[in-house]
Amino acid sequence: MTSPAAISPLRTPARRALIVDDDVEDARIVADTLAHEYEPRIMSLEAALRRFYDVNPQILLVERWIRDPDQALRFVRNVRAARSDLGILFTSRRPMTLAERVECWDADADGWIMKPFHPSELAAGVSRLVRRGGNNAGLHPPVEGTHHRHAAAS
Repeated sequence: MTSPAAISPLRTPARRALIVDDDVEDARIVADTLAHEYEPRIMSLEAALRRFYDVNPQILLVERWIRDPDQALRFVRNVRAARSDLGILFTSRRPMTLAERVECWDADADGWIMKPFHPSELAAGVSRLVRRGGNNAGLHPPVEGTHHRHAAAS
């Protein structure tokens, strides 16, 4: 008979954070800041479009000024349409105008954070997302513009 001490406890899956940024150094700073509570994944926008549901993140951080900022806005809009529970923050390596900040709200992001930021500032922003409900670990339907590997062949 196996003793209760010999049975390993069930491990809950790690919460995942998807960081979409084409500046690897910036993305690593974000990842290092989140690593104590999340399993961070760093991807380019192109990779995130292909692999979003492979990662199935609980939070999403997208650099506003990646190579194709309009595509970043579309990606966030599409993700939000499919995942209302997902916490989404834009990061920004440069100051944003009023119109650019409004674009972030119009994309239905939960907010944005300017770089450089203090780790406690990012942690506070992410904690807010989690309290809002952006920590659901369930699988969700495909996001338009992403490639879901489990999607039926047409």
